[in-house]
Amino acid sequence: STMAPSVGSALLPHRAEERHAAGTARKAAVSTMAVCAVATVLTLLVTSQTAQPSVLLAKTARARKASTQKLSDFAMSGSFDIPDHPPGMPYIKAPPMGDVQLTDSDGNPIGHVTMRTAPAPPAPPPTIIKFGDVGVTNAECPMCPVLDVDAVKEQKKQLKQNAHRIERLKHAEELNRGRVEKTIEMMKKLKDTMYDRVFNMKEELKKSDALIEMKMEEKENSTGPVGPAGPPGFNGENGLNGHDGEDGIQGPKGRQGPEGPIGQTGMRGIPGPSGPEGSQGPVGPEGKDGPPGPAGDAGPEGTASVTLECIRIGGKMFKGVCFKASTLEANSDALPDDCKAYQPHEEWTEADWWKLAQMFHSQPMTPNIDRGHHGGRCSNFEAVTSFTQNLNAVEVWVNSKSFAFTPTGTGQSCDLQGDESSMAVYACAL
Repeated sequence: STMAPSVGSALLPHRAEERHAAGTARKAAVSTMAVCAVATVLTLLVTSQTAQPSVLLAKTARARKASTQKLSDFAMSGSFDIPDHPPGMPYIKAPPMGDVQLTDSDGNPIGHVTMRTAPAPPAPPPTIIKFGDVGVTNAECPMCPVLDVDAVKEQKKQLKQNAHRIERLKHAEELNRGRVEKTIEMMKKLKDTMYDRVFNMKEELKKSDALIEMKMEEKENSTGPVGPAGPPGFNGENGLNGHDGEDGIQGPKGRQGPEGPIGQTGMRGIPGPSGPEGSQGPVGPEGKDGPPGPAGDAGPEGTASVTLECIRIGGKMFKGVCFKASTLEANSDALPDDCKAYQPHEEWTEADWWKLAQMFHSQPMTPNIDRGHHGGRCSNFEAVTSFTQNLNAVEVWVNSKSFAFTPTGTGQSCDLQGDESSMAVYACAL
């Protein structure tokens, strides 16, 4: 017969005292199992000698059921020494762990006893102190709290690396902030440029509208060519007789010829030829204007008006010359758009300069000229004149080809730009 009792044996390799206790427990368990096996065998032998075969089977079955319950009916001494684990193998906590054959006093085999080890009960969870993501326990004392020094060093190393990363991120953030500020400044400049362009476009549209309107008025007031003659109409009815006109002034009497004899009145003859015309009488009073006659053919197209061309490019006429102005940003020429600059040879005076300045100034200014050395009467730029704008005294530069007066006192710098308010005026060829 085979008997398989469940024996608990804790095999913990990390402590010698626990292994010794486990070995003692295994020996006691094996002794108990051996007693149970011997009792079972003796019961079978007794029943086999005193009963019939059919009864023997029943008794054998009853003996098997009671073999693990009536241990007090048998007595047995001795023990079995079972090794901690099979030789040459590591610790194994899974059955089977051994197989023992039992014999009686005469050496007859009785049966086998198979020993199995029950799984060890689960140990309570150890107390673990975690530092970051690292958990450790003491090998000698699993329940004791332990601080992992290497993990602490690793965490400190990572903290230093993170500090360096933070510094790099701060530096990158400063660079990005600088780029954003530069971008904002560029957007402001772009916005100002767009405002200027839009303003110039509006001015150009106003000038184009004025030019188109003027040309439309010219077309409305002009007469087109005479069309072809239409078909003759029907004859109308005769109108009423008009009033008799006034008698004209009687002319002077002619010279009387000699008186002839009076003859008989004959038949009226054929009218003779007309005599010579007499002298012309005095001119009569002027009559009323007659109705206008039909329009004649259009004449050839003349040259374009200089004034219209000047208005088209946004300029203003002065003394038969088209002028445009621009603000100076440096001591150099700033030619206006659509203006081909030239310098008219004239002898204009200071009064002419003031009229020209009044046409193009963009800020309040005074006619008083600063007679220092700034500006002067020179020909080193293409402008006709330039001037600053304020209410005290303005600095003036004039072109010697066009003006006959000198706007400075002793000496002259011949600088075109005086300050940020300087305005330059150019003569434009059309």
